[in-house]
Amino acid sequence: MPREMRLAGLVLAGLAVVSANALAEPQQDSLRQALAASAGKSGDRLVGETKFGELEDAKEVALVFEVDPTKRYKLYSVCDDDCTELSVSARDAGGDLIDNSSGQDSDAPVLEIEDFKGSTISVEVFMMDCSVEPCAFAVSLAEDLNASVRRIADLSELIASSPGRSNTVEPGADSEEDLVGQLKAKAVALDNLVLVGEIGTGKLGTGEAQRYFFEADPDAIYTAFALCNCADINLAALDDDDRTLASDLGSDTRPIVQVTSDNWPAERRKGRQRLVIEVKMAKCSSASCGFAVALHKSK
Repeated sequence: MPREMRLAGLVLAGLAVVSANALAEPQQDSLRQALAASAGKSGDRLVGETKFGELEDAKEVALVFEVDPTKRYKLYSVCDDDCTELSVSARDAGGDLIDNSSGQDSDAPVLEIEDFKGSTISVEVFMMDCSVEPCAFAVSLAEDLNASVRRIADLSELIASSPGRSNTVEPGADSEEDLVGQLKAKAVALDNLVLVGEIGTGKLGTGEAQRYFFEADPDAIYTAFALCNCADINLAALDDDDRTLASDLGSDTRPIVQVTSDNWPAERRKGRQRLVIEVKMAKCSSASCGFAVALHKSK
């Protein structure tokens, strides 16, 4: 059946797809890992919700994803071992075709999602070849991981390059107010970030730590960075079970960490979660050293 003529069957095809909860957790995990592996090979990271389902041979379904029209995505898809070919296509909110998998002939096709209109896209999944019906599939959006790495590098450079200062600051050289001012100045320079809560400040002796707690959306991208007038301070992001999501334990006074959906454990990737930001004074040559720490959310 020609891909461009399959739209009429979408309503009936929808009856063949099941919710993610109908798939066993091990099968969901297996499909999700296959998606992540496929994305990782191209330097991409999955974002947002992964959609699962089952389709019989020659059946199809339409799925809706929320997107940011200012960003570029890839759409990764995969099907189970009983499927040898999956066909996907994507249309924007105006119904215009963005991309399709024509010519890929693959059980894990990838689409380029860019230059689209609106804040949603409709993804048509067509089961081209399923030997043991129904066949399970998974679909997810991804962003360029290399772009994220470059963004962290840019943040680190901005934070470290305070006017008239190197990345190593003599203890006591900066007041708490000065450290807060530096954080605010860097945040202003990064117009894609929004401050979450308040900037935290304080003083810690060597080996002492301070934690800050935030309500977080696992689908969002969070960036935390700290400054100190010490010799070395560490920064970490943890979940509610004290599992480390990301950390910067290098020897520096300008640590930075970023938390994306991939950092959260599988069971915490839905609903609101608590994000814990911990600063630990690794080395202070006096009784205590001042620090400032801030959490930002990407727009």
